[in-house]
Amino acid sequence: MTGAREFVDGGKFLRFKLPKAKDGINFVEITLNSMDTYDIEFGRIRKVGVEFTYKVVKTVDGIYNDQLQEIFTQYTGLYTKL
Repeated sequence: MTGAREFVDGGKFLRFKLPKAKDGINFVEITLNSMDTYDIEFGRIRKVGVEFTYKVVKTVDGIYNDQLQEIFTQYTGLYTKL
């Protein structure tokens, strides 16, 4: 439903790209931290000429697993369920 693609599983993190979402967000990284909560980084990747640039749009730390869906929708404007 979100159009997410190019998933990368790093063991303690998950990264993926999105079609352009709210505030230009097109990249998300969700990391499990040492407190057993999640840190989410919302970013924007742009191609400038032959190079790519990356800008962090928003970082949210200390998210519990039952809050992931709500936070994702709040910052991207994309829904994960019907």
